[in-house]
Amino acid sequence: MIMNKVQEILKEAKKYNGSQDMLKDVYGIDSNTKYDAVVVAPVWTPEKIFKNQEVRIKNMIQYANQSSYEVEFAGKKIAWIMCGVGSCNLVDVMLCLADSAAEKIIFVGSVGALKSDIKLGELSTPIESYAYESATMYLFDSLDKNNFGCKIVPQNMEYINKVIKKAEDQEINMVKRKVFCTDSLFCEYKFLDYIKNTGAELIEMETASFYKAINMMNKKGIALLCVSDNSAANISLVARDEESTFNYHNSREVNIPKLINMICEME
Repeated sequence: MIMNKVQEILKEAKKYNGSQDMLKDVYGIDSNTKYDAVVVAPVWTPEKIFKNQEVRIKNMIQYANQSSYEVEFAGKKIAWIMCGVGSCNLVDVMLCLADSAAEKIIFVGSVGALKSDIKLGELSTPIESYAYESATMYLFDSLDKNNFGCKIVPQNMEYINKVIKKAEDQEINMVKRKVFCTDSLFCEYKFLDYIKNTGAELIEMETASFYKAINMMNKKGIALLCVSDNSAANISLVARDEESTFNYHNSREVNIPKLINMICEME
């Protein structure tokens, strides 16, 4: 079998950990099960996303900061991994998913806006992500410090555009935007001017690692980001007005479930 680049990295992890199925041993998800999709989320559980939907959720593994589930929704069987915040957690999940029989991986998470005209609740997907965090560097062939801050561009943009077009057919608007990826939610404020000068429109922590891994695998992948706050408009996570709060929750709990179902049905 010809291994993809992520499987080559995973091979070393298996050797030192005595595991043949890291996905099952760490997250309780059998690699041989061909799920309609695998959803990876830093903090959102399926109960939070599908709270207004008819769904069956089975908890597979529960840790302090991570958990995994099998979800039955609209006739689809989905594996769900709540991996914890940060690219360091996201990378380990993506390595384990390299062996999964599932062909589609969906990242879902919240994102902060850096431009005042971006509304809370907007659904975005990265057209490029800037890797100003450390974990993405470990997916390159060497630990070259020059890879810090590199631009990660999804190589499956044709597939992403197809998802966006299908979403439009369901009257769900998805916007392609440039994303800055950080290691610290608080330290970013000290460097906001620098961050905005990169051309980034959104800021979060994981999508550079997500797309670097997807680019190295033979899988379909897309990140679905829901705008939760806007530093440029002085709208914080804890000081949203009623309209912004409604738009955010409608996107997260109505539109994202629709998109997950739609992606599962796509070729």
